[in-house]
Amino acid sequence: MASGVWAVTELLSFQSYGLAPGALMLKTQKLKASRFFSLGLGMLAGPMPAGGLALMRIRLLPDSGRPKDAILQVNCALGKAPPNQQGDGIRLAMQGGALRFDGKVSGRTVFMLRKPGLNLSSQRLVPGTN
Repeated sequence: MASGVWAVTELLSFQSYGLAPGALMLKTQKLKASRFFSLGLGMLAGPMPAGGLALMRIRLLPDSGRPKDAILQVNCALGKAPPNQQGDGIRLAMQGGALRFDGKVSGRTVFMLRKPGLNLSSQRLVPGTN
């Protein structure tokens, strides 16, 4: 058992499953067409929830011990996920043939995508889990 932080050093690949604009709404919320059009298209300019499969090289920085490199795979099954990628989950493989963590974890994963060209330095393509 260890604790610490990790940082993405390289995005190796990202396979998009498409946007899922209603993914963050509560099931009881309903979007009325008149309300949607009164907001205009500016509503679509912000970050949008999307599904996809990301493969990243990461650096693990434990509170004690030496840093380690690993490959992290994050799956978010929103949008049109292929049949073999249903369900959110992560996998972690340590470099050098050490430990592998292939079990699914509970919780939800979502990618927040933004339009290219927007200069919002505080927003990045980052997976989030809760």
